[in-house]
Amino acid sequence: MPQVYFAKVKSIISADTVVLTSPNGSEERILSLQYLQAPRLQSNEKYAFESRELLRTLLVGKKVKFWVNYKTNNGRDFGDISTPLFPSLIEYILTNGAAKLKDNAGSFDSDEDDDFHKLKLAQEKAQTDKVGIW
Repeated sequence: MPQVYFAKVKSIISADTVVLTSPNGSEERILSLQYLQAPRLQSNEKYAFESRELLRTLLVGKKVKFWVNYKTNNGRDFGDISTPLFPSLIEYILTNGAAKLKDNAGSFDSDEDDDFHKLKLAQEKAQTDKVGIW
C-alpha cells in the first residue's frame, strides 16, 4: 500500500482530476484519479458539467486522505482519495456514472486485479441502472 497523505480539496478540474493543498496551505498538487476518464468540458461531452459539479459539491473545502499509486515521466500523479463518506473516490465516481474506466485500464497493474474487478462491477452497475453518462 502506498503512503497515505492528508490534504484539503482546493478545486475540481474534471471528474478525474482534483487540485489538493497541504493541510497548512503551503503546497499545491494535482492528482489524477487512476483508471478514470471523465467527460471533458472543452469538448462539450455529454454529462461533463454534471460530473464535475458532483465532485465539486462533495469535496471542495473538505479534508481528505489520498495516495499516489504511480507517477508518469512528466511528473503527473495518479492515485485515489478517501473520506469518511467513501473508501475510494474512483469507485464512488463509477457508481454514480460520473466517469468511465479508461479503455486500457485493465493493463496497468496485474497485482491489483481484485480492486480493478470491483471498479469494473461498479461501472457495469451504473451502465445497467443508466446512471450519469450512461
